[in-house]
Amino acid sequence: MAPSRSLYDMFEQDKIRWDEFVTLYFNEMNTFLAKSKIKWIKDFSKNNDVVLLCYESESDPKCHRYILKRLVEDNGQKL
Repeated sequence: MAPSRSLYDMFEQDKIRWDEFVTLYFNEMNTFLAKSKIKWIKDFSKNNDVVLLCYESESDPKCHRYILKRLVEDNGQKL
């Protein structure tokens, strides 16, 4: 559920802004495979704790975890 390497690299190299990253990450999560994984996480979370991990600091608001969390909560619907 991580962003693609190319998307991650563009953001880390300041080639795109955070708002552009969010849009492009959402596009990556809008495939059938990603949506099915999002649905699985949502279903699994009904009876289990789910922890989304990343190497970014938990306090860093510019992390894909927060986008993914919202996608799971919204069942894969656009932010």
